[in-house]
Amino acid sequence: MIYDICAYFQVLFDSNGVLRKFESVDQIFREFFHMRLEVYQKRKDYLEGMLSAESLKLDNIARFIMEKIDGTIVVGGYSLKMQIS
Repeated sequence: MIYDICAYFQVLFDSNGVLRKFESVDQIFREFFHMRLEVYQKRKDYLEGMLSAESLKLDNIARFIMEKIDGTIVVGGYSLKMQIS
């Protein structure tokens, strides 16, 4: 479905937070395109960071499990008395 959007003399806040009169919808799109692109990039960087941290955490968990299976690392196995003293 394709249709035209008619907007005449819309007064909106621009990307700097100042009221401005826009003559057309195209002018509004052009004003906010770069601002939205920056926000999308920040969101992408944040999500990549979160995924990297999650990946690092899972890698460490997998390494711990493999070392536990191989016997490289010993966790527990001591009585409570030996741990206290």
